[in-house]
Amino acid sequence: MARKSRGEGRELPSPSYQVGRGQPPQHTQFQKGQSGNPAGRPKGSRNFKTELRNALAAEVVVQIDGKQQRISKFRAIVERLMSSASKGDFKAAALIVELGQKIDFEPLSATNDQIAISSDDQIILDRYVAQAALKMTKKGKPNE
Repeated sequence: MARKSRGEGRELPSPSYQVGRGQPPQHTQFQKGQSGNPAGRPKGSRNFKTELRNALAAEVVVQIDGKQQRISKFRAIVERLMSSASKGDFKAAALIVELGQKIDFEPLSATNDQIAISSDDQIILDRYVAQAALKMTKKGKPNE
């Protein structure tokens, strides 16, 4: 039985085709209509992101302020994290701040057009600001 020599039975590439970077030999290229990974991920299978989203959306029963409520697991995690942070858990607080920065969170702030202040309240606030400014200027002077 004679051995086949390399390349026997294969078509020779056309003389105009140059093999090089980004141009593999034609006999090693994918055939038309053939997938590069025929045994790849089956259609309809879920990836990690989908599985995680479904797991976090599942509801659980928790007690909030002595009342049982059905909330998502994601909401339960956030509530627990906020509770721990408000009780002084530095790691929980740091995580909340970090996550807030990642989602571009801006705390709600009151603007002048959102708050209606009576004229009496405005006078009190103006006096307080003036007194605070006076104290700051006195602290800045030497020998006092």
